[in-house]
Amino acid sequence: MTLDTFSPCPCGSGKKVKFCCSKNVVAELDKVTRAIDGKQRAAAIDQLDQLITKYPALPAVLALKSTVQLQLGEIEAAETTVESFLEAAPHNSVAFAQSAIIAASKEDGVSSAIKKLQRSLEEVSDAIPFVVFEAIGVVGQALLGQGDLLAARGHFLLQAGLGGADDTRGMSMLLRMNSIPQAPLLLKQDNLYEDCPESAPWSGEFNAAMKCAGRGAWLVAVEQLLSLADKAPDQEAILKNVAIMRGWLGDNEATVASWRNYTKLNDIGLDDAVEAEALAQMLDPATYQDTVDQMRVTYAVADTEKLMEQLLSNRRFSAMPVDPLQAAEEGEPPPKGLFWFCDQEVPTTGEGLTREAVPNVLGELYLFGKQTDRDARLEWVANKTGDFETNKKALVEQAGEHLGDFRKEEKAGTVTAVSAAMTWSWRLPDDTPSELRAQLIKEQRRETTLETWPQLELQVLGGSKAVDVASDEAYRVPLLAAILLLELAGEQNQWECDFNALREQLGLPKQEDLDEAEIDPATIPIVRLARIDPTKLSDENLIRAYRRAVMMSAVHAIKRMTAEVLDRDSVQDEVDRAEAYGILAQITTSSDEALSWIEKAHAVAVENGSSPANWLLAELSVRFRRMEIERVEQLIQRIQTQHIQEPGIAQGLHEMLVQFGVISADGQSRASTSSAVSQTATRAPEAGKIWTPETGEASNEGEEKKSSLWVPGMD
Repeated sequence: MTLDTFSPCPCGSGKKVKFCCSKNVVAELDKVTRAIDGKQRAAAIDQLDQLITKYPALPAVLALKSTVQLQLGEIEAAETTVESFLEAAPHNSVAFAQSAIIAASKEDGVSSAIKKLQRSLEEVSDAIPFVVFEAIGVVGQALLGQGDLLAARGHFLLQAGLGGADDTRGMSMLLRMNSIPQAPLLLKQDNLYEDCPESAPWSGEFNAAMKCAGRGAWLVAVEQLLSLADKAPDQEAILKNVAIMRGWLGDNEATVASWRNYTKLNDIGLDDAVEAEALAQMLDPATYQDTVDQMRVTYAVADTEKLMEQLLSNRRFSAMPVDPLQAAEEGEPPPKGLFWFCDQEVPTTGEGLTREAVPNVLGELYLFGKQTDRDARLEWVANKTGDFETNKKALVEQAGEHLGDFRKEEKAGTVTAVSAAMTWSWRLPDDTPSELRAQLIKEQRRETTLETWPQLELQVLGGSKAVDVASDEAYRVPLLAAILLLELAGEQNQWECDFNALREQLGLPKQEDLDEAEIDPATIPIVRLARIDPTKLSDENLIRAYRRAVMMSAVHAIKRMTAEVLDRDSVQDEVDRAEAYGILAQITTSSDEALSWIEKAHAVAVENGSSPANWLLAELSVRFRRMEIERVEQLIQRIQTQHIQEPGIAQGLHEMLVQFGVISADGQSRASTSSAVSQTATRAPEAGKIWTPETGEASNEGEEKKSSLWVPGMD
């Protein structure tokens, strides 16, 4: 890139070189930019250092040097240069943007990065400098990395709006976030700014604040709106816009308070109030303050082999289908055995199993042999609930004479009290039919939802139980919000449960279908999309609703919209039917249904002259989990002989065989197909993954191993 007097000054002021700080060194800086373009960064640094010797406070020179240092990954050196840059140009947006990038690269530096970026955006007077645009994305990535999905989304929305069609990185990140099934729908909500009411006498001040908001200077905009709120209290446009921007600024405490202020307005709809309160509950740490300790109880072991025999022979204990190496702590030998301790014997068969006969897992056992510096020991890890001491005595009795003396009891972690009450761990017999498994889980989920949950003391209800405050108007919105969060958690985790039954049981209004005449599927809050009756939508709006549901991984909406899309002849040219069937296969909890959808997708692909290889892989995954060895082997052979040369198929098959233990990651055989299928059968089927507020990561809910599943008031 050639730098001349008519080029924008490298300092980022927005002025041309001839009118800015670099006008006297344009020739020298042209050489520097040529070196940078040629990736001769070391040479560029040498040239810049020479210029700094002559012009120690020239913003353009300092801007280029810090840019090159950041490209080289020399963070500390860049930080020193940016400090000099800010001293020379204390109102320079580029200097603050570079400072934000540096802060975002540091551990625990995200909060500082947000403030520096806001200062940068405040200083922008015209076009957004490219470095500032880059900084928005960097801070968004840092927020995403620490699990702050709401603030990350705000930054990517800003970057997408500024980049438009010329730079789609912000939009790309939004699409990736939208497609994450584990991310709560409430955090994918596109909260739109409210416009100023017509004829409002304070419209000038409001519009000035929103002009700042439009370029991303949210901190200034919030301050201006809060000042305006003193003159014009209880205005929806002011309070909602403040709440939105505070969420994007990562100010969790202020965001919670702002959304709750919004819910107190008299003129907003019930759905708006409930969704705002649900978001506040999700973000509020006080929601999860009641916890139960997870304990690790250690016993001495005199004879490891004999205790192992006892654990293997007693059906109150069930060996975990886990490689002991996976349970080993870094630098420590693995346990010799891993077991679940159950409240009753594991039945010999799951045929005809009832819920009463399903063993509950009371904790995990880790049997360690003698080590150089430690005696042989047995560790029991369990939640310290009301039956903890009783279960501890039962463990000692069942383990028998080969279990030695108690050694110590220590805290290993915590779960919320609601999580401990609402989740369960079962050890189902390996041959339990999949349909029976699903039915038992559905029955248990209904019981915990309709009977257990209403009796829990919830912080969001002031420590009261839902059954005790359901008739109190003051608790109406918080209680409906808590149920909405429970329902959204169920949607993510593919629970089969009627939450309107819970609302009706508590005397609360049910969530009914919306009036389709007032709905735009592209802008309706995503948590309400499933409440649209697809049969009443026009073809155009049906396709829009379907595509948005898929893009957002909104399971309930996907089910409703996809069923209508597949049934309506007039939209068949607008959708990939095989893809639609495949989506339904992914979100069903029934393996029979999944196979049925996959078969339909396979048939459509063949009918359209496309390869069915991807659908064979999809079927293979289901057959593995169903232990259907003969069909698994047939599918593997067919894929290898007929489709292995097709793009992505070899990799897909390799990954699946690694996943199910047939081969190692480097392609070496680890087990026969039948052995791998047998091991797979003992694993709890994944019912889905769900985001947890503490980690921002996904966790599994299984039937056999207690999960860190998040629902309102949990982890």
